[in-house]
Amino acid sequence: MQDFLTFINTEHKRLLAYYQVDEGGKQVLDFPMVAKITEELGELSQEVLRSHGYQRKEKLAKESGALADEFADVLITTCLLAKNMDIDIVSALERKMDKIAERVY
Repeated sequence: MQDFLTFINTEHKRLLAYYQVDEGGKQVLDFPMVAKITEELGELSQEVLRSHGYQRKEKLAKESGALADEFADVLITTCLLAKNMDIDIVSALERKMDKIAERVY
């Protein structure tokens, strides 16, 4: 998990530099990041459909690792947005997991 968080921190700094945004103005990237998450979620949806055979024939021949890659893309883009909005994603996940663990099914 620490490698993942290090990657998110490094990639976030690279994005700020690429878009020439400093820490004080980083909120301008929130909406483009949400759009990117939406794009990645759409790609994940397509891969789920493909994995169950619900795509056109030309889309069914994609490589087998594509589904896992799309899951990773959604997680990475979501964590980059959390970082941009100063959300401690580890604490948020821990709180949420505790809440879910208390649910009665």
